[in-house]
Amino acid sequence: MMAIVFLFSSLPLFGAVPGDEHWDAQFGAPGMSNTVNIVYGIAAKDGMVFAAGYSSAGRTNAPLYMWDGKQWTSPALFSGPSILKVYDLIFVGNTLYAAGNFTNVNGVAAYGLAKWDGTTWSGIGFSGVANALATDGSWLYVGGTYTNAGGVAATNIGYWDGSAWHALGAGLGPAGSGIVSAIAVRNGLVYAGGYLPHPVPSQ
Repeated sequence: MMAIVFLFSSLPLFGAVPGDEHWDAQFGAPGMSNTVNIVYGIAAKDGMVFAAGYSSAGRTNAPLYMWDGKQWTSPALFSGPSILKVYDLIFVGNTLYAAGNFTNVNGVAAYGLAKWDGTTWSGIGFSGVANALATDGSWLYVGGTYTNAGGVAATNIGYWDGSAWHALGAGLGPAGSGIVSAIAVRNGLVYAGGYLPHPVPSQ
């Protein structure tokens, strides 16, 4: 059995004795005892924690779990191909984005990338596998395996400005075999890592 998540309690923030910090293995979501669940993405907003990943209980679906400070609930179910995985979660403002290799969430078509405004799930024109998400506070950067986002040619990396897709130069490739699996944004620079077997074109 693998627990879904662990909570690290930084107790000194609440006035406890330094050294009392600990990981809480009892933080796992319900339903863990009979299945193997692996969490790939965690995001937090306004006191709530969201977690998603892979569930062997339903290899073609994976739940989104939400912790409200007292209990776990599952407000969404991702569905799609065999061995479905949700790889990353991130908030941009009040919107939650989920990345993976799914084809729909709660019955709404979304191919590899979906957003939730707190009430409704929707796709944003992406089609492919999204592995990694990052934000500069305004834009959503998406890395994965894809060649097109919303009609814009983008090789494995691009960004969504809230209304339209944009490529990042010639992308990172090659198309069809390259994978961007990690992204970080700092001081106006975008850092990306993954499986990039060919030299990155300078631009």
